[in-house]
Amino acid sequence: MSDAQDELKRLKKLRTPNATEQARTADLELGSGPGDRNWETFLWNFKGPGATKTLFEAATEWLDAPAAAGGPARKFDYDFWIQAMVRLLFLKRKHASSWEDAVRRFNGGGTAAANYRKRVMKRLGNVKAAGKAGKPYAADNI
Repeated sequence: MSDAQDELKRLKKLRTPNATEQARTADLELGSGPGDRNWETFLWNFKGPGATKTLFEAATEWLDAPAAAGGPARKFDYDFWIQAMVRLLFLKRKHASSWEDAVRRFNGGGTAAANYRKRVMKRLGNVKAAGKAGKPYAADNI
């Protein structure tokens, strides 16, 4: 993003930009408006100098590829996503005061995240109780 911002500054300083430079300036200005949404949209659609794909195109290609030889595409591979989310949860835990806080951070902020944390922690208690009783646990209402 900083490269794009620098390029935009450089292009705006040109006294008589050619058609290619004008088009590039217009592309770069799409992300320069106020607010994070403009930059998020810009980043997903930005194609850097020499790049053959946008971030969106690269991410789509990656998600459509099989996660394992002969397996389904990553976007449909349950095992892949469970592993990815467990990794993400451990990353959240590094910056959280407890596992409960990590679960809340995993789901964002606000009331919805706090309620999510409560539901997950309740399920954890149910899992522990089932384990102590020697019974399998099957989550309900997910």
